[in-house]
Amino acid sequence: MEEEEISNGLYTAVKPFYCVCKILGQESYSYSKAKNNKIKIVRGCVHTTYSIVWAIFFVVALAYTLRSVHNCDYDVLLDKTLIASYIYYIATFAASVVSLIHGAVFSGRKHSQILSRLSLVDSVLFRPGEERGVNRKIMFTSIAEIVIVLMYQLALSFYYISTNTQEACFTNVLLSLECLITYSNITIVLRYCNLVRVMQERFKRINKHLSSYDNVSCIINCVTNGNRMQGHSKCFGDRNAVNLCVSSRNSRSINATEFRSLRITFSELNHVIRLINEDYGISVLAATIWILVTMVLMVFFTLQEAEYGAYSGIGYLFSSLCLLTKLSSSCHTAGSEIGVSKFLVQKLLLDSTFQPKDSEELKMLALQLNSTTTEYSAYGFFILNLQFLCSVIGVIISYIVIIVQIK
Repeated sequence: MEEEEISNGLYTAVKPFYCVCKILGQESYSYSKAKNNKIKIVRGCVHTTYSIVWAIFFVVALAYTLRSVHNCDYDVLLDKTLIASYIYYIATFAASVVSLIHGAVFSGRKHSQILSRLSLVDSVLFRPGEERGVNRKIMFTSIAEIVIVLMYQLALSFYYISTNTQEACFTNVLLSLECLITYSNITIVLRYCNLVRVMQERFKRINKHLSSYDNVSCIINCVTNGNRMQGHSKCFGDRNAVNLCVSSRNSRSINATEFRSLRITFSELNHVIRLINEDYGISVLAATIWILVTMVLMVFFTLQEAEYGAYSGIGYLFSSLCLLTKLSSSCHTAGSEIGVSKFLVQKLLLDSTFQPKDSEELKMLALQLNSTTTEYSAYGFFILNLQFLCSVIGVIISYIVIIVQIK
């Protein structure tokens, strides 16, 4: 990827997950600039073929896994455990296969559209030195997440191998495949959360820009300082101090052009959110279903393993819960930034120092924000937020109570 295509260092924020997803075949589109259309077509075919090869490998690995589980000694695996294992492996492998096929065939080019539009927005929102610090912070966080998840999955696999005494049919090959496919699915979710965080930083920048327009705190500070200078005891009793604040407020030269620029920026960011939901919706839906299936089945497996003194299922249950919490909280926090923008605009509407033309643009901005819903969804099936997380946790707790009562 070259900086000429995506300006302002946006590549810095997405580079870690771009490289990992490129290795795992989840990123089928190259952001590097091709010299001509022929090179671009050849490069696209190579990346698509590489992703399809990974998908075929996972399909073959799924068939091998199911066959190995089927050939297990039925004295070792009960019928319920066997069926639960089938469901778990099918959901796990299907999540990666769906993501690979969807990204390679249908939505690969939308990735560059998302970053190109974000690059245009950054050129308006950030000054030359500000964007670099924001993107580097996101990059370091991404690298830490990649390393921590990899080490955790390896440690969990080694622990399962060392404690796997009853289920001899689960060989090291099967456990290695499970570790690889699980890491691939986790990468899908973390890459999505990384892009959502990039969006959140842009909305936070806009809110910071709107806060600089806020005149309420300016009035309070100016009136207080003015009263101190003139020896008054009441904060709001000095009209000269208010006039001083208004003059200071008007000296910032806020005009309709700035508010119109914010309207255009909000429109671009909302378009990017729509592209994200379309581009990553299928992958996030498949990954979320995999997380939910894993959480339910790991409760069942943990209760089964407790009879033999093994508790490796708790590790998988904990990682699934953390992953779902990360996904839900990231989308909820990013989506709530638009609510902060609405609040700040409503405060600005109370300011009577704007010119009529400026007030009209500000009203149009408020109307645009009120008619816009910023939500991240799993392809429209459900909204990813904290309410969704609470619902899932409630279902899991109810399931645990029912299983314990049955036992």
